[in-house]
Amino acid sequence: MQNKPENKLLLFWELGIPVVSSSTPAYKRVMEQSKINFHCSNENEWFNKLNDYLKLETDKRIKLNKIIQEYLKKNHTKDLIIKNWKRIFDSILNT
Repeated sequence: MQNKPENKLLLFWELGIPVVSSSTPAYKRVMEQSKINFHCSNENEWFNKLNDYLKLETDKRIKLNKIIQEYLKKNHTKDLIIKNWKRIFDSILNT
């Protein structure tokens, strides 16, 4: 579980599904980069984060989704992913 990549988190975000997750290294890193703090390390955090999300007013949920969508546009577009893979393959082929 600790080495689980962030793929599912990013997919849910792309679909507009809110995520409260465990504090795995990948989920924590992505949430911290996106300035979203909905990762949990213990039972108390799970309770508090779920409760915090449920109490969000509609306008704040919309704002949260906009922050997430901006993060995705800046960091996880198809073009950026292809560019990163190209860089990886180029580095392997040029060694």
